[in-house]
Amino acid sequence: MESLSVDINVSEVIILDFLKEPFNLRFWTVHRDLYYIDNKCHECIFREGKANFAEIRTTFESTYQGIHSARFSWHQNDALTKSFNFQITATSDSQVKLSMEIPKIQHQEKQNTLF
Repeated sequence: MESLSVDINVSEVIILDFLKEPFNLRFWTVHRDLYYIDNKCHECIFREGKANFAEIRTTFESTYQGIHSARFSWHQNDALTKSFNFQITATSDSQVKLSMEIPKIQHQEKQNTLF
């Protein structure tokens, strides 16, 4: 597992409110095809020419000493398809450190065929 951290010059309250809304993913990630269906945020994912919708769920937990954990998870038919975990730490009244765990992806060589 790899990790990435960034310091953000904004208060902890503002960043937590921003992250709690999954529709905001479109402003800071590659997730752009987001829709509300039955008051739940979904991402449209195209596979093999077909549109599939995955519900995006967010979970937040306050831990000790001003550290919060956040999890974004994608579910199709109530089955977990992917997730990302974050840790939010207030480093001052106006700055937070946002750390993300990045799962290692196994490289699979694609076979090139002409037909």
